[in-house]
Amino acid sequence: MFKAIRTKKKTPKYGLIYNASLVGQCSNKIKGKISRTLASKCSLCVRVDALGDNEDGDMGLEAKDYVNKRIQYLE
Repeated sequence: MFKAIRTKKKTPKYGLIYNASLVGQCSNKIKGKISRTLASKCSLCVRVDALGDNEDGDMGLEAKDYVNKRIQYLE
């Protein structure tokens, strides 16, 4: 993104999450929705990890299950 800004070209529409393997296996019409879902769950997991409230990793497993169920629901 910063390279595009520095060279005054268009910024990329999609980022690293859109190119993740979990999102890549989805159909094209739901990739945006799954990317947003994955981003929101990642941010929640990072917050829980930063605060140190839950040290056993259950939050990450629950988020992964939720994203997988969301993919199945949308397809």
